[in-house]
Amino acid sequence: MSYQTILSGVANYRSEYGVMKNEIWGPKIKNILRHAFSTEYDNVPPNTNYTVNVTAHTRTKRPGVVASATCTMPATTPDNLGRISWGKLRTDQDDWIFKLFLPRLSERNGPICCYKVYLTRIHIHHNGSLPTPENALITSYADVHSMNNTHGGTYLAEVFAGMNSQTEVFLGDGKNSPAVGLCPQCLQMRHHQVPVVEPERAAVTTESPTAKDDLAPADDDVVTTAPGARTGNEAVPLEDERKASSNHEKRDTGKYYDVIPRLETVFDGALDPTSNYTGFLEVVVKTDSGDDGRDYVSTFSEYFQEMNAGAPSEDDADGNDITYILNIVIQVLLALIAIVVIVLMVLCFLHKHVSNNIAQEGEAISLGDSLRRALCNGGRGVNAHHRHLLGSSSAKPPVLPPISKDDLPKAYNDKHKDSDYGFQHEFELLPDKFADRTTKNSDMKENMPKNRYPDIKAYDQTRVKLTPLNGLAGSDYINANFVIGYKERKKFICAQGPMDATINDFWRMIWEQHLEIIVMLTNLEEYNKTKCAKYWPEGTNDSIQYGELLITFQSLTYYADYIVRTLKVTKRSASSGEETCREISQYHYLAWKDFMAPEHPQGITKFINRINAEYSLQRGPILVHCSAGVGRTGTFVALDTLMQQLQEEGQVFIFNTICDMRYQRNFLVQSLVSEISLLIPFTFALMAPSRGITQYCSVG
Repeated sequence: MSYQTILSGVANYRSEYGVMKNEIWGPKIKNILRHAFSTEYDNVPPNTNYTVNVTAHTRTKRPGVVASATCTMPATTPDNLGRISWGKLRTDQDDWIFKLFLPRLSERNGPICCYKVYLTRIHIHHNGSLPTPENALITSYADVHSMNNTHGGTYLAEVFAGMNSQTEVFLGDGKNSPAVGLCPQCLQMRHHQVPVVEPERAAVTTESPTAKDDLAPADDDVVTTAPGARTGNEAVPLEDERKASSNHEKRDTGKYYDVIPRLETVFDGALDPTSNYTGFLEVVVKTDSGDDGRDYVSTFSEYFQEMNAGAPSEDDADGNDITYILNIVIQVLLALIAIVVIVLMVLCFLHKHVSNNIAQEGEAISLGDSLRRALCNGGRGVNAHHRHLLGSSSAKPPVLPPISKDDLPKAYNDKHKDSDYGFQHEFELLPDKFADRTTKNSDMKENMPKNRYPDIKAYDQTRVKLTPLNGLAGSDYINANFVIGYKERKKFICAQGPMDATINDFWRMIWEQHLEIIVMLTNLEEYNKTKCAKYWPEGTNDSIQYGELLITFQSLTYYADYIVRTLKVTKRSASSGEETCREISQYHYLAWKDFMAPEHPQGITKFINRINAEYSLQRGPILVHCSAGVGRTGTFVALDTLMQQLQEEGQVFIFNTICDMRYQRNFLVQSLVSEISLLIPFTFALMAPSRGITQYCSVG
């Protein structure tokens, strides 16, 4: 017996542009030996609600009752703020202020409560290094800019809510953002510790003439702090701090007093033109973890580049004037370019609606014509069933309307007229290549012998990757691609039929992808040509070793149009010698010759129904192959998608479904006959319900 765990998650968050998003994570599947009591999932994203389903599997590999549980990965701070840029700006009163440029931050890691901008005034004779932003001692604007302050300091200049995030903040203008939507932590000082100072030493180091009265200890208080030293995140002026400190709880932690945070003063006052300034940004995230009493966490940017608050020198002023002029010129040019683009798009829109030659097929086109095509057709409305922007140098596919259930027989008859002219015209509109799809791995010299047909290749972007063998070049390649089914509820692997030299890779793919269902749509030989190598043993309890995997024949069941074989795959651990077994079901359809339609249309729908009845998410993707892995394979996957679409929506997008599939594996639904085969089962079922083949409409 073994266990299977399936972890999936969902996260709702606000993007960096303020748009609410819903992100699905997983599902991630793990198979665990019965002796294990736990398993771990690494690199799971924060701020996500997770659901885990656990099932026990017996020797028959059938799942038992599902046990479910939920948990939440707590929120955390954004990944990295880095250094933030800023500059100087002259106001109408000829004063100089800072202009801070803030990055747009996504709330994927957690909801941002607020942004806090701190400014640090640096004394002109200061040569030492600054403490890290998280350890900076926060005082107030009044203290930092007091007349007798010779060491500078850090104060809170701006606070604004996360939902009111800004990309530009002006500092030193005497104005503060409205405190709207701020959570309590936004106005609260960071927890800080005040070091214990001996009374006699405190008395020696004090600089306040009134320190004697202020430092008189209570009967139960044997220590005090030097009022002249700014040791924590004080939020009140120096003369009020000692009075306020007696009203806040202190917890003795040994060498430090842990002072409970209190409200910070936010003030963005005028800057000292003789001083240099730097600063940093704090981003506060609400966690709601509650485990350690912390409902908020913070992250800090690096210090801003040090800058003088006064007027720039004449050289700098000249440079700034030139920069200002260049900025104006660039903005004007960008505005002109935008106007030209808008005019071109309007002209192309008009051209699209007056042109009588919409579909241009097979002709050589100029660069200008290519630009016209991109502008005219790249922005057209695309319905939800045509997810990709399709196009190639040889075809410009339109978005064809769906065919309703009641119109299927008529659509078939119309396309079937004049020697299938309607089918032929539609088939020629299908794209055969995409600008963003490559086949570099298929074209490698190590991998070219692994392709049964030189023109049928695997897209790099969707190909199935095997585990490399000892760094051997090309050992991760197999001619197979992932293809997504209807509404992404099911995943297929469309592959070419294995050759003698690729059977080991074929079984490696089955093992590594945790596949339990194989659909074979070809015979081993057709028209006296080998279409697929035999990759399974035939006799009862016969076994064949393919690499590290032992394949054992278990059972064989015959049906009218297909055979179901049950195979056992065994892998022995090289280190422990422990064996792991899995059961594979192979559904071999016999009544479908290459380049032909299925001999019995109702048979193929019953065959799909049978497989769907056995399928579950726990059994992994469905492996489908014929000979090349594009013709009958593509038709099978398209039929499965369209049958579910018809059942849920009462209509089918045949053309758009094929386009979407071809974006995932080249040449799926390879021939005209294959496309015709997509309409035949539906038409037969609707025109001849007495034959008992309408049951395909109940496919889920």
